Amino acid sequence: MPEVRFWLLDVASGEGTVDLWGVAEGGERVVVSFPFMPYFYLVPSRGAGREVGARVEEVERFRLGRPLRCLRIYADDTARAAEDALRRGLGDAYGYDLRRADLFLISTGLRPGSWAVAEAERAGELWGYPAYRATGSVRAEEGRVAAPDLRVVSFNPTYLARRASPRPDRDPVVAISLYDGSSSRTLIGDERSILESFVDYLARADPDVVVSFQGNRVHWDYLSRRARAAGVRFSVGRGGSEPHGSVYGHVSIRGRVNLDVSEFVEEVPEVKLERLEELARYMGMSVPEEAPEDYEVGDLWESDRAALISYSEWRARAALEIFSAISDYVFSLSAITGMPPDHVLTAATGFKVENYLMRFAELEARELIPPRRESAHMTYQGGMVLQPEPGLHHDVAVLDFKSMYPSIIIKYNLSLETVHEDGTIEEGREQGFLPRALERLLEERARARSEAERSPEGSTERRVLEAKQRALKRIANAIYGYTGWSGARWYAPHVAAAITAKGREIISSVISKARGLGLRVIYGDTDSVFVSNDARKIDELLGWISSELGLEVKVEKVYVNVLFTEAKKRYAGVTADGRLDVVGLEAVRGDWSGVAKRAQVEVLEVLLREGSVERAVERAREWIRRVRSGDVPLRDLVIWKQLTKPPEDYEATAAHAIVAKRMREAGWDVRVGDKVGFVVVRGPGRIYERARPYFEVTGDQVDWDYYADKQVAAACARILEAVGVDESRLLAAGGRGLEAFFG
Repeated sequence: MPEVRFWLLDVASGEGTVDLWGVAEGGERVVVSFPFMPYFYLVPSRGAGREVGARVEEVERFRLGRPLRCLRIYADDTARAAEDALRRGLGDAYGYDLRRADLFLISTGLRPGSWAVAEAERAGELWGYPAYRATGSVRAEEGRVAAPDLRVVSFNPTYLARRASPRPDRDPVVAISLYDGSSSRTLIGDERSILESFVDYLARADPDVVVSFQGNRVHWDYLSRRARAAGVRFSVGRGGSEPHGSVYGHVSIRGRVNLDVSEFVEEVPEVKLERLEELARYMGMSVPEEAPEDYEVGDLWESDRAALISYSEWRARAALEIFSAISDYVFSLSAITGMPPDHVLTAATGFKVENYLMRFAELEARELIPPRRESAHMTYQGGMVLQPEPGLHHDVAVLDFKSMYPSIIIKYNLSLETVHEDGTIEEGREQGFLPRALERLLEERARARSEAERSPEGSTERRVLEAKQRALKRIANAIYGYTGWSGARWYAPHVAAAITAKGREIISSVISKARGLGLRVIYGDTDSVFVSNDARKIDELLGWISSELGLEVKVEKVYVNVLFTEAKKRYAGVTADGRLDVVGLEAVRGDWSGVAKRAQVEVLEVLLREGSVERAVERAREWIRRVRSGDVPLRDLVIWKQLTKPPEDYEATAAHAIVAKRMREAGWDVRVGDKVGFVVVRGPGRIYERARPYFEVTGDQVDWDYYADKQVAAACARILEAVGVDESRLLAAGGRGLEAFFG
């Protein structure tokens, strides 16, 4: 029977079919169509039979581990058919709220972002592409890891806005920069010709992947609306299709992967601001020294158009370079979860985990997939955090449990079937749904690591396999959190509570054992313990953990010097290889000014590398004096805070919410999820009354004393107080207070 092998790019629901877009072995771009009738499961009530649909199959499935006689009911509209069955009291329905394309992927085991084999015959062309019609089964092709050569294009638009956010009902597109991995070009001219040229470019280049930064959130909608206003058909997808909204806030472009690299910021907690420059800097890329702000575009378009176009072309190049760096990880995550590559970054972690669990439930566990329901969030006690010993400590080892929560779930068989609502654990049950799903992930990860180690250094196979094992780790570690997520289909806060309770019990026993061996325990946090670095005693402790607890612990790192404040989860240390780690302090938090962060890092460097408290104090004083004299760039004064709800829903004292209201009134597009930047100016009133949008402030307006006292001095005092230095000592020498007056 003829077969076609292809790398799966995109999945779309057709009329009674599911259309698979891919890159075939020879490099052809193909579409393979499968007739597919959706289905759902009904656990029939007493007396209910086959009267629920035209095509019904009797099957065995499990509900929380218990076998049940079920009916698999095929219907074009599963939601309506299930609703009818529920209304008639025919039983309990499962899996009826899955989209046709998603159910197809779940039921066939196909993995987007990887290879597939379909029994299919050539059926002419569809929208100008070689078309295949399924004649039999389709399956994932195992053991083939490298993606084909994909055609990738990135773009960055420029909108002509003056003194406010660009608005598609008002502000035109004046340029679109494009990059294909080898050359850049920028489309300019009148708006209609720019949009037509953009559509024509994509049709001729015919990319498999279209990359942007904030394409989902901003650009596709903006360009679509401007195209409609200009009378341009915005047919950027294959087959002349236009972009349209899809799940998770993603914009779907038929036949192509629409990948918005700004979504990757959620995977990188070290990146505090959702800005291309921040992400590029984190990725080790060169970044322009001065990036123009939205409010400067209008003036620059008139005064220095070449510089603005050069910056736009940098943005297009940077987006594609970021994609190149993360593509193996993205495609691996897509294959593991079964979500298309352009969905997998946009979707929240809970949805990624859920998609993996749904595939495992249908294909392997035969567990019924419950419908999504709104559940009230229930709190539960988290992991154990030991109060630290404040101060500077020398030669400290960090003992880290390997995949602690996944290991606990498997070892103690913690699952929906085995943990009762009151927290008691049922012994003697067969391995539960969650432990089985986790074991499969960990087995796949071990296999990927083993295969990567056998692959040649620097090879494509090794790179892809290493990305795959990182993605598998990400999903495995997130399963615990999924059980406590109120949006989960398998929401089980009592299971999450049982997992953390076991974790606290284990950490407590490890701390007791460590102290019994004569190790000094300095700090403990969820799945790690900080102890004095005594190699012999640590080896004995690790052996005990392995033999008595059946868990794996390793020495993750050794700090030459580590400083703990009085607060949990806030410390900094210098490792044996010379790296500075900062956890929870102002230097790594997004809601402090840049100058406070820089000052704190420099003070930490002196304190931890030189071990000199006096030199650290002097460095803090230098920064305070410098700020008080106004010798700091304005951009280092901006305080960024995220809007987690509409500005009007905040209390009146939230500075960033008040600034957001001012920005909206001035025409700026400020939404929930945005980070608002403000600077505190001189004048009467409280801080929230003196906060201004950062782009409105000039140097002579800044409240330099506020930044010296409440930002720099406060951030430096946070660490210096742990070694006995009071904040008043810093402020006195910084030009304020009695000591300075009498000195």
